[in-house]
Formats: sequence, structure tokens, C-alpha cells
Amino acid sequence: HGIPVIAISGNHDHAERLGHLGPITQASHVHLRTAVEQVNEPVLIGHTAIYGLPFARPARVRSAFALSSEDQPTFEDADALAYLTERARSHHAEHHADRTPVALAHAFVEGGGSEDEGEDPIVVGGAGAVPSSVFEGFAYTALGHLHAPRSIADGRLRYAGSLYPTSFAEAGHTKSVSLVTVQGDQATVEEHPLVPPRQMRILEHVTFDEALARAEAEPPSIRDAYTLVRVTDREPIDAAIARLRAWYPHAILEQDRGLVVGAGRAD
Repeated sequence: HGIPVIAISGNHDHAERLGHLGPITQASHVHLRTAVEQVNEPVLIGHTAIYGLPFARPARVRSAFALSSEDQPTFEDADALAYLTERARSHHAEHHADRTPVALAHAFVEGGGSEDEGEDPIVVGGAGAVPSSVFEGFAYTALGHLHAPRSIADGRLRYAGSLYPTSFAEAGHTKSVSLVTVQGDQATVEEHPLVPPRQMRILEHVTFDEALARAEAEPPSIRDAYTLVRVTDREPIDAAIARLRAWYPHAILEQDRGLVVGAGRAD
């Protein structure tokens, strides 16, 4: 439909591999920003200039811009991203001052809550978390990394969250798409819920037999969900997965083997 798409690489991505077709996809309005050297290449849409800030460790930023470790001995994740945003702001002031600056970034920003299960932690014990002040000067910053919608700095920074659950820790979470309208230097956000074709649920604090008995009473639409069944049984369960999936075809069984009597015996 000719709708421009802007994508940056995150901490799970191989940046070079993702971006190697960038010159070709750009002809189809798919703009990939996977190299830190591209921070001064905004995508111009309407009255906005959108800057893609791919995830990059300090060593990558140092190498790309020939920064000396002697000059910046404490160059950490937050410093590296601050360096990139400052380059983008300087470029914007010189070349696109008549447009509204918007940023895309992949980072763990202070005030966003905890990192999600299944994510490779960007920070350890809070060290390396990026202060929201790094994004001063941008009317709006769209953030990636955290899986649930979260707004920071009075909504000027926002995690839209993942489009679908990536672990059972997200069972029951409402996923959505954020529609952001930028007018002048103000941004407003509307959440549009996403309904996945198959739900995700957890059934716990039950014995295996209780789980099967409950399944008999549930409608097929519920039994069709991705279901994590945590059972309290202390004895090994014969043909457990086959019996469970006769009722819950997309189930995973979790039994604490530390509690199972006789687990691991050679007999």
C-alpha cells in the first residue's frame, strides 16, 4: 500500500544480517536502520523526521565513530545511546529544524519496570539503564525491548509492547498496537487491542487427575489455548503428555521433579 515502514535492530537481532538488503527494501518504503552510522539518516514523513537508533553496545559505537577509550573511559550503554541521540539532535537542528523530531530506539529505560521473561537482560542489577533525559528534544520516542505497553516521561516515551505473548509469564496480558498522532511537538496515543487467534493460559495448583477432570467441563475454545499445566503430583505420571493433549492439544506439562518420589531411578 506504499505505507512507509521504519525498523531498527534490537538486542536479539544480528544487525548486519538484518540490514544487508536495506538499499533494496528502501525502494519499497521499508527503511531499515541497523547501523549506528545511520543515526543521521532520518526518514522524512509529512512534517516529521524519524530517527532510527539501533541497539548497539558501547564498543560498537566507539568503533563506528573512532572514539577513544582514553577520552571516554566510563563509556557505558547509557553513554553510548546518549552519544547517538546527541548526533541525531545536532543533525536535526542543522538540516531539519522545520520538522518535528521523532525517535525509535531499543533500550531499557529507567521507569519502564522490569525486563520480561524470555528477554536477554540488557542491564544487570539496574546498571546500564538509560535515563529518559537521553531522549530530550524528541517530541516522541517509540521504544522496543519491554513486552507490555508502558509510558514514561508523561507519555513522551512509550513501549508499545510485543504483538503477541512470548512466554507464559505474559498469559492474560492484553496486546495492542499504538496509534501515535504527532501534531507540532505534541504526541497523542491510542491503543488498539490485538486479539490472538489462540489464547495463552496457566492451570496450576492441581493434580494431574484434577486437570483432566477440569478439561472435561471446559468448552473446546478454552481447551484449544496454549496451556501450561503445573501439577502437584509427587508420583511419576504414566503417558502424561499423551493423556493431557487428548484434552488440551497445545498443552505443556510442568511437574516439579524435586518433589517426585522415585524420579530418576534406574528401575
